Amino acid sequence: MIDIAVEQIANTLNEHLTKIFYLDDDIVVVSNIGEQHGAVISDNQNKLVLSVVNIAEDTQPTRSSLARQAGVRQSSTQSDYTPPLCLNLSLLISANFNTESYQESLKFISYTIGFFQKNPVYTPSTTPALQGEIDQLDLIMENLDIADWESLWSMMGCRCLPSVMYRVRMLAYDETHTGEYLSL
Repeated sequence: MIDIAVEQIANTLNEHLTKIFYLDDDIVVVSNIGEQHGAVISDNQNKLVLSVVNIAEDTQPTRSSLARQAGVRQSSTQSDYTPPLCLNLSLLISANFNTESYQESLKFISYTIGFFQKNPVYTPSTTPALQGEIDQLDLIMENLDIADWESLWSMMGCRCLPSVMYRVRMLAYDETHTGEYLSL
């Protein structure tokens, strides 16, 4: 489910950017910034890289309450019911361009921010590939201070790149129903 959400976000951004800039090749990839041992991934060069850097439970009462209510309705006969789990993904979008193309990094980050500002919600009606998988994804730009950015890039073992972080509020996992997912 997480893979489908991130893939569709990447696909829609990629379609938008390749259309605007008349690009022949994909500009957006879903990947780690670097290898586990710190080496740069060469296939990510001159690309926007989308990476999930955190997965957390959505603790906002409205979403959690809705998921729990939906789960209770669906499993009123089950005595060992576990309520669905609502998730937030932290999605890092990094412009991984070489030093000579630093301006390109800034340009693509700017267009990315503009795209998600205009398109913050994904549903099956706006993104048909979500049909039957996810009811809605909400993208919310995250504000990190310098210390948080420093910690994040240090943790990933990479040097800081022009980047932006989005919180993706998404679906509820409900494994008690044959691996099905509830979406909010």
